[in-house]
Amino acid sequence: MKSIIFNNNLGLLIFRIGISLLMFLGHGFPKLQKLFTGTEIQFADPIGVGVVPSFYLVVFAEALCSISILIGFQTRIVSFFLFFTMAVATFVMLGKGEFPELSLLYLTGYILLMILGSGNYSIDNLLSSKNKL
Repeated sequence: MKSIIFNNNLGLLIFRIGISLLMFLGHGFPKLQKLFTGTEIQFADPIGVGVVPSFYLVVFAEALCSISILIGFQTRIVSFFLFFTMAVATFVMLGKGEFPELSLLYLTGYILLMILGSGNYSIDNLLSSKNKL
């Protein structure tokens, strides 16, 4: 009998919940608040698309993609957007001469989700199960 404590899918669920809530609450939600309060956007433009587009792209990744990972919807795809965001953040931090520990931790987590997907406890799994019927 398989133990529920040592279940890979349960581990993926806990990991998804943890990484998505930490990203959303620590980074995405504050940026969403800034977006909706109408304050002037002061943000870096590390990829050369402009300050406002860069900010919108980061809000998309850190807020919306985090929620998508939380519920397990299109996990592999949205993990790529967060991976890219964290890769850019890593290079920005390195450019400042700082060690990008936090962005590297997130980046590693998003690589894991791109490889493993969301697991059985996810909307992705529900949708793929319905397609098999």
